[in-house]
Amino acid sequence: MITSSHPQLNLFPTQTPNNPVLTSAQLKTARSGTFTDNMKLPVHRWFRYSAGFSADWVKQLIDKKSKTSHLNLLDPFAGCGTTLLAAQACKVSGTGFETHPFVYKIAHAKLHWHVDASALWQTSEKLIELAKKQLKPTQRLDIPLLNKCYTPDNLAKLDALRNAYLELDQNDARILIWLAITTILRACSTAGTAQWQYVLPNQVKVLEPFIAFKEKIAQMVSDIVYVQQNQWGKNASILLTDARQPQFEPPELFDMVITSPPYPNNYDYADATRLEMTFWGEITGWKDLQTAVRQYLIHSCSQHSAAERLKLDNILFCKIRFCNRLKRNSQMLVKHWLKFVSPKVAKKLITLW
Repeated sequence: MITSSHPQLNLFPTQTPNNPVLTSAQLKTARSGTFTDNMKLPVHRWFRYSAGFSADWVKQLIDKKSKTSHLNLLDPFAGCGTTLLAAQACKVSGTGFETHPFVYKIAHAKLHWHVDASALWQTSEKLIELAKKQLKPTQRLDIPLLNKCYTPDNLAKLDALRNAYLELDQNDARILIWLAITTILRACSTAGTAQWQYVLPNQVKVLEPFIAFKEKIAQMVSDIVYVQQNQWGKNASILLTDARQPQFEPPELFDMVITSPPYPNNYDYADATRLEMTFWGEITGWKDLQTAVRQYLIHSCSQHSAAERLKLDNILFCKIRFCNRLKRNSQMLVKHWLKFVSPKVAKKLITLW
């Protein structure tokens, strides 16, 4: 986790005899690197993203900074939009960069919470009606991942929702319909989801797609009403661009950088959305991830290396090369970011690296 305007928060608060019970603020700080608490927050909970981090932690940083000055923040690795939504909740400006095409689309959809709630509900009712009318046996059981993850009945219903969505007229609610269908794909699957969003076999509780869709829409409508009543700001946007060479000219300098960059943690950011991308027809299998996603990402995963091919000397040599490459990438990132941020923030960025 990187912030340019504040020192790094402690991961685990110190517990002393005089302070045996952690406060709620301390607990949020302790969980700052996880997405867990976000599943209770409006809009954030529309899609569970394992690589996310705590929105409450971001709000704490923003509130502390925005009390004393105007704030315009940047998240160069925006992911599913945690920082940007927190910025909107705090009524400050924010910009995010994201290079994973599917994750970018999820974040972009979340930022459309300003649509008319009744229009979204009415559109969803029409879609359900159309999906039920067009329901027929699925023709996609020949796709291995879909065959593995869904019963024929559930896949047929999900396909009916998908086909009905494709027939929708272009309107503001359409992208939220897409997000609602995308979000229920895991819950309607017989395969479970691991902590890091990989597909696992034999999920016990499987939801019926039409019911799951209506429940998700109801949640989204409730959240939209809540955030509109609380007058969240709308001055946040996300761009599909690479943080190493962003295609972006900021209207004003950034005062703060809050982000969670891709760590060398063996997490496969491309594979995390393979099921969703396969369902929507963006890829046909694992091999397609290279051209659809991996080519755009900073590499952080080595788990697909065959164990018998790993040689210790080669690993150590590659580790040194990786560290040097990581250093060069970091320096490149800082070089690009310096022209976007204020001199004060630039100085802190240089200190971090």
